[in-house]
Amino acid sequence: MMKMETVKIKTAEYNDDALIRKLKSNPKALQAYINYIAKEFDKDRNLDVFLGCLKVAIMASRGTATNISKTAKIDRSGIYKALSNNTKPRIDTFLNILRGVGLDIKIKTAD
Repeated sequence: MMKMETVKIKTAEYNDDALIRKLKSNPKALQAYINYIAKEFDKDRNLDVFLGCLKVAIMASRGTATNISKTAKIDRSGIYKALSNNTKPRIDTFLNILRGVGLDIKIKTAD
């Protein structure tokens, strides 16, 4: 598994185009990034940072709202709204988007 540096992620970095390009070009880095943000969320429970980082992962997975809307079966305006930094999407919307880009969430027993 690829090691990722521990980095504090700021709200302004959610839509970092350089990060999205890097993750798009390296599927292993994308998977490591997703695992990293899930572990960080498990520690700090910061939902804003978690959702922002997942939005980056989603954009890196499929790229455009049009592509995501086709696979998630949600209209483009709904995708834009759900992925904007000003909203917290409903869980069913977010799960549809995740599944639409080939991602899923696993639930496990708490430690």
